[in-house]
Amino acid sequence: MTTALSSFNLECSASLGNFFESSKGGTGNQANVGTHQIDNIAIPIAPLTEQKAIATALSDVNELISSLEKLIAKKKAIKQGPCSSYSHLHIKREKIERV
Repeated sequence: MTTALSSFNLECSASLGNFFESSKGGTGNQANVGTHQIDNIAIPIAPLTEQKAIATALSDVNELISSLEKLIAKKKAIKQGPCSSYSHLHIKREKIERV
């Protein structure tokens, strides 16, 4: 884990911790959460370099999924093979007698 990402994770934890700490003492529902508390929540954002790395990784995964889907479709077509294209024909099988 990079230092920037570690710092980001700590910042998120601290921000959420502060929010939940300020909401303590109620019945466990939303009655103790006011708009002033919501307005003051700091939402940390991952550093731009980390965002770009994540976007690149997701893009690579999407390309891989797409190529795998194409390969699966190709394999299914091969598996069905030429016999499936003639499935509409009804071939009558008869016993052949030897002379």
